[in-house]
Amino acid sequence: MRESTLWTTKYQFLNMLLTNLKAIAICFVFFAGAFYGFSDKHIIKEILSVVFITIYFGIVYSRAHKFASLDKKEYTHTKPSLLKGALFGVAIAMTYAVILAAYRIMWNVAGTDGTISSIPAWIYSLVFWFYTIPYCGVMGLAHGQMMWYSEALMLIVPIAASTLGYLAGLNNFNLMDKFSLAIYEKSEK
Repeated sequence: MRESTLWTTKYQFLNMLLTNLKAIAICFVFFAGAFYGFSDKHIIKEILSVVFITIYFGIVYSRAHKFASLDKKEYTHTKPSLLKGALFGVAIAMTYAVILAAYRIMWNVAGTDGTISSIPAWIYSLVFWFYTIPYCGVMGLAHGQMMWYSEALMLIVPIAASTLGYLAGLNNFNLMDKFSLAIYEKSEK
């Protein structure tokens, strides 16, 4: 029996949420290695954040692509649907919406004079920082406020990545094959 025959749509959604956490963890590793030393240089922070967002996008895109490819197989119980591909991203974006809403509430309740006044709020601030690490260079966090476009990116990037990945998987479009054609020259026989 093939492993993918046991995959359900519920499993796919859960796996996409776990893929989101994996992408965040990978960005955190890059942050720990590269970003921390440049935390005082604004333009480098922004450039590295674009790199992190691209890595994050690629990981979510790849997982959605894989699910679309598997959904097309005749031995799976799940059926392909572009709407499902978009909903994968919506589910991830909803987690960001909840995290952002809780962050605003935390600052309204525990923020005084531009600082956090309680230990639970400080702990939540660390969780928020970890969860939003791909976007840390473009957030412009100051006293609980952030740039509007960073919030928009947190909601748009997962939806775009999963929708495009799922669409590419449905149409047998493999981005890595297109890149390899640009890099490797085929020998003529």
